[in-house]
Amino acid sequence: MNFLEFRKIRSRLVFWFLLTSFLPLLVSMVVFYISRQRVNDLNAFEKLVSIRDLKVAQVNKWLDERTGDMNLLAGTDEIRELAAVGLNKVPSAGTTAKINIASGLLKRSLTYYNDYKNIFIIDANTGQVLVSAREEIKGKNMLQEVYFTQAMQKNNLYISPIVRSKTTHEPEMYFSIPVYGLENTSEPFGILVAQINLNVSL
Repeated sequence: MNFLEFRKIRSRLVFWFLLTSFLPLLVSMVVFYISRQRVNDLNAFEKLVSIRDLKVAQVNKWLDERTGDMNLLAGTDEIRELAAVGLNKVPSAGTTAKINIASGLLKRSLTYYNDYKNIFIIDANTGQVLVSAREEIKGKNMLQEVYFTQAMQKNNLYISPIVRSKTTHEPEMYFSIPVYGLENTSEPFGILVAQINLNVSL
C-alpha cells in the first residue's frame, strides 16, 4: 500500500518536473515562431518595396528616354523645314521633297525604335496629318484629339494617359510635342506625335 502511494507521488513529481521543463521550451518555441514570422513578413515587405522602387526607376528611365527622343526628333532640320509646307498650300517640287525627306526620317525612326507604333506630324492650322511614318493616316483630321489639343494649349510636351481606342478597343498611349520652324520659333507650325507600342514598352 505504501509502495502504491509512493508511486503516485513519484508520478506527480515526474509530471510537474516535465511540465516545468518543457513549458519554457514551448513558450520559447512559440515566441521564436512569432518572431520568425514577423521577420519573414518584414523581409517580404522590403522585397516588395525594392521591386516597387525598381519599377518606378525603370518607368522614369523609360519616360526620360521617350522624352529625349521627342525633343531630338522635333529639333531636327528635316522636321523643322516642314514649316514652309501646309496642306492648304499648292504642292511644289520643293515642298514635296521636304515632305518626302521628313517622311523618310519618321519611317527610319519607326524601324529602329520598337517603342513606337507610329510617328506623325499634325498641321497646327488645319489639324490634318501632314507627314506620317504610316501613310494610311496622312491627311486625316486630328483636330479633336487630346494629344493635339493638349500639346497646343500647353505649348510643351504632353504625355497622354493609357486609354482604350474608340476604334480598335486596344490600349493606346501618345507623346506629343510642338514643332517650330527654322525661322519662326515663337509659334509651332505643327505637333509631332508618337504612338507608343505598348506590346513591347513598359
